[in-house]
Amino acid sequence: MKTRTHLLAVLALAVALAACSADEEIALPCPAIAPLPDTTEMTRFNGVGRDLTDVDFSAEISNVNFVCDYEETAIEMSMQVVFEANRGPANESGEAQFAYFVAISKSDTPEQVLTRQEFPVTLEFEGNRRRLLYLDELEQRFPLAAGEDGNSYVIYLGLMLTRAELDYNRANR
Repeated sequence: MKTRTHLLAVLALAVALAACSADEEIALPCPAIAPLPDTTEMTRFNGVGRDLTDVDFSAEISNVNFVCDYEETAIEMSMQVVFEANRGPANESGEAQFAYFVAISKSDTPEQVLTRQEFPVTLEFEGNRRRLLYLDELEQRFPLAAGEDGNSYVIYLGLMLTRAELDYNRANR
């Protein structure tokens, strides 16, 4: 009797687990998003001065949202990159122009970039606006080899900076 009760319990558990797995899809992992240090914000100056009154604009990547979809032999990522920009006292044009990049590498060899794209951004400060939030949406698609999933890749992003802008970021952490 004890063996029969034990067998019924095991069968009931197996049926319950089978019912759960039939209704639920297994979520495959998305690649990691890794903003590169010292490249998520920038201060652009108007001229050679580095005083607060010489600031043309500042910008930063304030958030990144993403989802990924698996196809048979590829991953397609939909990304939303949110920027915050501030108009500086030296900004006479009412515009902020900059670019950012998205690079994809294998997680086990991050120094080897598989793809890299640059995306230009032009923002307009209308009237007397001093601050803007901007959302850029993009798609990234890359192939998967057999046995790979999102954990096999890492996605880097950052602002395109001049050497002087990068040095300024490092000096003013």
